[in-house]
Amino acid sequence: MTRNLTSHVLRAALLLAGLSTMSRAITATELSRKLQAGEVVQLIDLRSQNRYELGTIPGAMNIPAAVIETKKLPPLSAVVLFDDGMAGVDVGAIAASLNQRPGWKVEVLEGGFAAWKALSGAPQTSPAGLRSEDVQHITYEDLAGLKEKVVLLDLRPAAPPASTVKSLAKPGQQPAAAPQKEPVSDFCGKAGNRTYQRGLAEFRKNYKAAGTNPGKSVKSDRSAKSAPPQAVPPLVVLVDTVESDNRETVRRLHAEGYSRILVLAGGDESIQLEGRRGKGRISGTLGQGELKVPPSQPQTDKP
Repeated sequence: MTRNLTSHVLRAALLLAGLSTMSRAITATELSRKLQAGEVVQLIDLRSQNRYELGTIPGAMNIPAAVIETKKLPPLSAVVLFDDGMAGVDVGAIAASLNQRPGWKVEVLEGGFAAWKALSGAPQTSPAGLRSEDVQHITYEDLAGLKEKVVLLDLRPAAPPASTVKSLAKPGQQPAAAPQKEPVSDFCGKAGNRTYQRGLAEFRKNYKAAGTNPGKSVKSDRSAKSAPPQAVPPLVVLVDTVESDNRETVRRLHAEGYSRILVLAGGDESIQLEGRRGKGRISGTLGQGELKVPPSQPQTDKP
């Protein structure tokens, strides 16, 4: 308890002093060059053990973010920390805290494991056998609190035009009034770091303007020494109806090189209700009383 309290106090002091931003960031391309050149680098994967076992950078040890600052570790002079790259952990603050230890020199992998996976040809461990597509969720509260740039990809079916709604009204019945605001796009417009994209076709067309073109990722071999560092792909959050299963969409986007993909837990309903109790990134199912999770039913990709 005392050790955890000390860690939190040190973290708060570092944040107040503005030191959490002083830890140097290293790109996936730069890290690949170092490893290929035979440089000794201690890779530390801050994700949970379950996520670590699903795949990581070869040679990385697993020390979850929740416990690393309480571990008694020997001085490490060439450390690279990384998480999943989905904005769930303040890796910079952890690195700044560790850099206060004598003999430590810690860098942060920019974009985390997602950026490493997006690097063409970069090796990674993987479990034996086939497994279903891994879908990570983010709650409304965490999405609303994000400071980095995020693309909201709206996958919901298009609403019928007003003329169609009016024609469906029975004789003598007043058609339902159209909503004054569209919750998802309105939510997106409330912060300057959010970009709204309607449908996969628009997203694929405008992706380069929103961030990085996955089809032009920098190769990880030695021929890339003169290439510029790879840009970190933007964080993409899929927004759909609560009943939708987006695993196939996530699989296709991953195959196309879009590595930083999250699904909004509770879909558009969570935005309309401005969230419910429960916070944090989830994978799989939510506990009772939390936001509803899409059922496990296959669904074709939306145009």
